[in-house]
Amino acid sequence: MALTYSLRSAVDLYEKLKRDAAALDEQVTGDRAFNFLVTAHHLEEWVKKDPTAKGPIAERLAALKPNNYLALCSDLANASKHFVQGRKGEIDHVHGDQGFGMGRYGKGSYGVGEESITIHLADGTSLSILQLSCEIMKLYGQVFDDATSGTKEGQCVDSPQS
Repeated sequence: MALTYSLRSAVDLYEKLKRDAAALDEQVTGDRAFNFLVTAHHLEEWVKKDPTAKGPIAERLAALKPNNYLALCSDLANASKHFVQGRKGEIDHVHGDQGFGMGRYGKGSYGVGEESITIHLADGTSLSILQLSCEIMKLYGQVFDDATSGTKEGQCVDSPQS
């Protein structure tokens, strides 16, 4: 007998990932970033273990490996889950801040603002958690052959910053 509940397949977890991405896009918080990162990180494992995801889904996922965005996601998810600072990828550090002038205008509580989460890479560039989310959603959209994943234009709004 299965130990899962409403999430019974890789497709179910992908649908959860889309909900997590939408919640993160609605308002950036540490809780929402954690949910998105952990779900995205484990989706690859679900694809590998789900017998209903064999064939095209598994093949498309394998074709995307290795991918820098998936590696970043993996490092952040593992650090978030295990309070471990070990890095496999290119992350130098992550900075989170909240307060007036942080995050996007009109997001977050009045007078507090939206949390801003920035991932600083070893090469001196950085990207926001929203940029990483968008890139991950574009990748998994390809895996699950989902033209609706990502932004309407298929481009991520936040671009990597230097």
